[in-house]
Amino acid sequence: MSIYNLRNKQKLFLFFACAILFVVSGLRDVSVGSDTVSYINTFNFVRDNSISQSLNLYFEKGYIIYNYIISRFFSSAQVLLIVSSFITILLIGRFIYKNSKNVYLSIYLFITLMYYYSSMNILRQYIAVSIIVFGYEYVKERKFIRYLFSIIVASFFHTTAVMAIFIYFLYTLKFSFKRVLLFLVYTLVIYFMFVPFFNFIIDLFPRYTAYESRLDSNNLASYISTIVYILILLLGLTFKYYDVDKKEGKSNSLSKSIERTELEKKKNNSKSVLTYIILITVLLTFLSTKLNILARANVYFSIFSIIYIPNVLLEIKNRYLRGLWIYIVIVLFGLYNLIIFLYRPDWHRVVPYRFFF
Repeated sequence: MSIYNLRNKQKLFLFFACAILFVVSGLRDVSVGSDTVSYINTFNFVRDNSISQSLNLYFEKGYIIYNYIISRFFSSAQVLLIVSSFITILLIGRFIYKNSKNVYLSIYLFITLMYYYSSMNILRQYIAVSIIVFGYEYVKERKFIRYLFSIIVASFFHTTAVMAIFIYFLYTLKFSFKRVLLFLVYTLVIYFMFVPFFNFIIDLFPRYTAYESRLDSNNLASYISTIVYILILLLGLTFKYYDVDKKEGKSNSLSKSIERTELEKKKNNSKSVLTYIILITVLLTFLSTKLNILARANVYFSIFSIIYIPNVLLEIKNRYLRGLWIYIVIVLFGLYNLIIFLYRPDWHRVVPYRFFF
């Protein structure tokens, strides 16, 4: 089968998979998703009141205006869920299509790593996440202003989206174990000095003062997630999914610049930046054992796992070994998904699932 035909099959699969995910998410009952009720109530308030009154609500101004615009055309709060699900699934589907080398596995991971379930819970943040991954194309193209604009738009829905600015500057870094060590040192410093660091964050974003009560909230979810993302990072390091930062002589550097095409440079930059993003995911997830709300802010980085894992596995040259690892990943994350649903169904509250009608 030619690459062209394979890509067309993947595109067709992605279309139908995203369509199903959209229908399930958009037509869900108000009981599906921990925060769905609060979003419905906010929409109803905005619909029934003036924009000036609505802007006094807790949520970001952009999200309120988003509700206001929808409510001027539709009175049903269900439309909010439908439109939000459409935006989220469309942009994440586009992200998978443009960046994953195995869209089948990426969709599977989007579900089994719980991102899909979270999108039915923390609705406004997933709109922000989908805008950020849409803007990732501008990171690869080195178009800072456009990427910055994506972050600004995303922050109108959830302030924490500003954290994604770091992704742009990671793109030019080749992988270096010295940098990894430096990241680890910084993380440990923050971990052991978390209280003053948290107070600094609160000074920047006073709206999050309420989360002070969650300090030292060593919950099970944070520890499990830390282990999961460590394993994902180790998978990439095992198969050397990075472009190593080497000290080279001038002549060697010149010859290499001639030999290396622009496409190869972009490919290697993508490997390194994705590895750094997963590293940051591990570190932020570890810090979330101190404050579990950090796990939500971490989603701007952890969402890249759904393209990182398939791309790492495709680097395995031996087709039988590659196939074996794909089956291992499918089984492990399938079990992870099953265990969470059996023992912690309250984490996302998407089961039992019901349609709104």
